[in-house]
Amino acid sequence: MTPRRNGWYPSIGVGLLPVLELVRLDIARGLRDGRWTFSIDLTRDLWSIL
Repeated sequence: MTPRRNGWYPSIGVGLLPVLELVRLDIARGLRDGRWTFSIDLTRDLWSIL
């Protein structure tokens, strides 16, 4: 495994709000190293059930 370099990591991605803006899905691909990043975010209205 190579060490990570400091600095900016540019990426291209998209964010989707498929379920009545309650859940957000983000998908991005790094332009420097080609790594994929996926994230899921819930609206604050749903935090109480977590």
